Amino acid sequence: MMPTRKLTDLFVQRAKAPARGRIEYFDAAFPGLALRVTAKGGKSWCTFYRFNGRLRRFTVGTYPAIKPAQARREAAAALERVRLGIDPAEEKRARRHIPAPDQDTFSVLVRDYLEMHVRRNNRASSYAEAKRDLEANALPRWHNRPIASIGPGDAIRLIDAIVERGAEIQANRTLARLRALFNWAVRKHRLQTSPISGISPPTKERTRDRALSDDELRWFWQACDETGWPFGPLFKLLLLTAQRRGEVAGMAWSELDLHNRVWTIPRHKAKNNLAHEVHLSEATIEVARSLPHVINDEGPTIARPWAYQQTDHSRSRFPIGAYTISAVQRRLGWHD
Repeated sequence: MMPTRKLTDLFVQRAKAPARGRIEYFDAAFPGLALRVTAKGGKSWCTFYRFNGRLRRFTVGTYPAIKPAQARREAAAALERVRLGIDPAEEKRARRHIPAPDQDTFSVLVRDYLEMHVRRNNRASSYAEAKRDLEANALPRWHNRPIASIGPGDAIRLIDAIVERGAEIQANRTLARLRALFNWAVRKHRLQTSPISGISPPTKERTRDRALSDDELRWFWQACDETGWPFGPLFKLLLLTAQRRGEVAGMAWSELDLHNRVWTIPRHKAKNNLAHEVHLSEATIEVARSLPHVINDEGPTIARPWAYQQTDHSRSRFPIGAYTISAVQRRLGWHD
């Protein structure tokens, strides 16, 4: 049984070190608070509590830097954190890995945010886009700035600079990205407040309702034929299925049921992480049947039909544009 004493300054000062190991004296005036004395004479304060059913210990500090009255106040503050659902011992352990305010630069914050949050909780494509956005639009301006020195004015100037170069929608995206970044920093106790708080998007976005006319569709189809493999069939399938570019580019033969006219997109390929079925028209099936076969261990198949699938087509320019369509029109004798 652990000894209980009235932990006065005089008692703590005279408390003798044990022959080996350590001894703990519990405070009669504050249940849960204890003075720990080691064989080497070290004296420290700790408080015991239960969190999620487990007995936990939180080290308050050392004596004589912290006197008994202050130790009780620190222990009371720790138990208040427990009442709020926060483990003070875990919180203290996490703070040890946080750089000092003058060393916690924007580049360090971006690195930690991408690796500790974005990569763990998002698809690889989302991680790549977040990394590209922050490295292109924010890091060049704030690379070595301590994050505590970045204020709302700095954020507004950065966003305004993106708008001035004609990238209004990108400015909205970068603002949203920075908002998520700094909110994460606040949750991790690396910042008191976010410099993005209260800043509105610079541009009002409008949903696009542009649709191709029948004439434009005809020329587009001709341009697909003119372009050929692999982009021609790709854009035909984009037009016929109305699915996302990445999903069509990642299509596998095993996902196609041509007999029942269904393409099943597995959840790990879908942007919303939900598997769904796409019903196929006769024209879609005709394009699918025209895809070239490859040979693998199981024989002839179209396991991964798109030859450019491993390229970074998210940054490439669309190969079918006004120039290609105009060239097709000229070759076919259309001069209007």
